[in-house]
Amino acid sequence: MTFKKLDIEPLPLVISATGKIFLTSDVALNADLPADAEVTLEMNKTVTFGSKKFQLTIPCVDGIGSCTVKVCDVFKLWYNDILCPLIKGGGHGCSCPIKGGNFLNQRTEVKAPLSKLRNLASAIADGDYSFRISVADPAKSKLFGCLEMQMKIKVEK
Repeated sequence: MTFKKLDIEPLPLVISATGKIFLTSDVALNADLPADAEVTLEMNKTVTFGSKKFQLTIPCVDGIGSCTVKVCDVFKLWYNDILCPLIKGGGHGCSCPIKGGNFLNQRTEVKAPLSKLRNLASAIADGDYSFRISVADPAKSKLFGCLEMQMKIKVEK
């Protein structure tokens, strides 16, 4: 898996009543993802105490936060609202297993599930976050791809 481009709008990412989030991406999936492959999200918030900065891991609660999910289970969860528009941008069907190929999206609107995100947002609040997303087949100890990013999140109440 090769991430050639990934842009998110707006930045800072605003969690609000409108919930409009746009993704531009160019991703190459070099092989089909097997049904038992897993997606792991590690989500950390930067917390400052005095002059020192610490990374606070956001725990997995109801599928939100630092979680590991089987790729095929993603289509049964809220992640589907974000994943399907990206897969369809590659001309692929939104189903499992995910076939290899190129996935191009130009400012595609994704519909974030605001009811779930608001619960998370109220717990984590505004701030700087880091994310690490990896896709692997644990049975074969094979890593398909990994993406690390940082962003500022703003919660509108």
